[in-house]
Amino acid sequence: MLQRKDIAGITCRAVLLCCPQKANCNCLYIWQFYKNRGLWRFPKNNFVRVFINVSIFIVQCAAAFLTGLFIYMMFALLDYSGGMQAFIGLAIFQPIMGGILCAISILICLIVGLPIRFGKLRSWWGNHFIIPIAGIVIGLLLLSFSITPMFIESATIVEEGEEITRKIPNEILALPGWFLLLFSILHILPPENTIQKVEALVLRLFGK
Repeated sequence: MLQRKDIAGITCRAVLLCCPQKANCNCLYIWQFYKNRGLWRFPKNNFVRVFINVSIFIVQCAAAFLTGLFIYMMFALLDYSGGMQAFIGLAIFQPIMGGILCAISILICLIVGLPIRFGKLRSWWGNHFIIPIAGIVIGLLLLSFSITPMFIESATIVEEGEEITRKIPNEILALPGWFLLLFSILHILPPENTIQKVEALVLRLFGK
């Protein structure tokens, strides 16, 4: 657990790093005070490792969400037929639906990937970095093929009492490609030796 002196030291260093005029910064005196008394330190327990893992997790989720939302909107543009009503749906409702779909898909992928993230597979998976990269490539290819003339499907829908035929992506290709892409993005894990090097660097920069 972080102690008060740890929090004060970390906060003071953060202020110092952001201050362009260190000579005129009152935090310089505080930094010298803590340094002279041996209180200027970064906690050397699991805090650094947890911080690194949480940062990686946030980046993974953000990348998967933004990628999924972008692909969803690209597919929505293919169905855009013009008109004010369709434009409002594309500009307002489709991003909301896309965000909900991405959030649910990410949650499913995270649950399925729990053995990789927390189990014995983590070290092996991290050392085989090519697997999630290949998953991303294959997922993008499946999504691309799903909207090609060879595989695209037709669906009849009813709008305002009229039957309209629309072109929709091939579900057999689109769904596996969608989940494979998001799952691979969420599980790009750096090798253990890379994490250890980053951890050692952080401790060396912010340690005693």
